[in-house]
Amino acid sequence: MSALEPIAATECAAVFLMLLGEDEAAALLSRLGPDELQRVGTAMVRLGEVEPARIAQAIAGFVAEAE
Repeated sequence: MSALEPIAATECAAVFLMLLGEDEAAALLSRLGPDELQRVGTAMVRLGEVEPARIAQAIAGFVAEAE
């Protein structure tokens, strides 16, 4: 198993939003400014289907930020 490249904060946010339900994601997206919304939306499209290891990496990044 090869190591994953570091995940950018925008990609972390995109992964997290894709894991949420539609209503929860919409509520969070409604709080973003136009530039933030564009960056996260672009990251979501670029990521496409996200593999489990990348999901775990994104969640770990959020946990590390919260500590």
